[in-house]
Amino acid sequence: MVKFDFVLTNGFGRPIDPVGIADYVAAYFGNERIEVEPLPAGYFRFEHKVDTPAGTEIDVDCTAYRQRAERDFAKVGNEWMATSSPYAEPDRKMAHDSVKLEVYQSHVRFRIPRPADDLDPSSGVMHIVRSDGHVTTVYIDRPHRPGFKIAGPGADGYYDITFDPDGDMVNHTGTTRVEFRIHDLAGHRHDFEQQMATP
Repeated sequence: MVKFDFVLTNGFGRPIDPVGIADYVAAYFGNERIEVEPLPAGYFRFEHKVDTPAGTEIDVDCTAYRQRAERDFAKVGNEWMATSSPYAEPDRKMAHDSVKLEVYQSHVRFRIPRPADDLDPSSGVMHIVRSDGHVTTVYIDRPHRPGFKIAGPGADGYYDITFDPDGDMVNHTGTTRVEFRIHDLAGHRHDFEQQMATP
């Protein structure tokens, strides 16, 4: 889920309250349209769930409008339909901005050497720790509970532990700390930690 703030500014680049200036913002994610009202705090906020594969780019185009009579578009079911007649004055464009959203997928990978006794996959626990203190706990992948995957040991004597976290599990920029703890079949605990890149 990607969150956006759209703020109107004056000629000096300072934020201004949209009340009396713009009634709504129409945002396009590719061909998908979203309309949002201003928040009491004086700006527009919206979010969009990104389902496109990592490595793709999405054009995000936002326009603030002042409404005249009924709005130019209305959502009917899941589709936006033009509502204005040829005789109605269209809503007035007050501000516009656009960005290119690059979709990426963070990836966790631990390469763990095989201990004297094989690892017990079900004992593994992963903690993804954001800089604000929020911790996501991840267990081994199950049909009813997505989680980390473990493979091995391979011919090289290493286990591979992998997981693709959701966007809200990691920091927006920089790196995110990931901790992994697992026991072997003899009951010995093994701890690992890494800083995962989160561009």
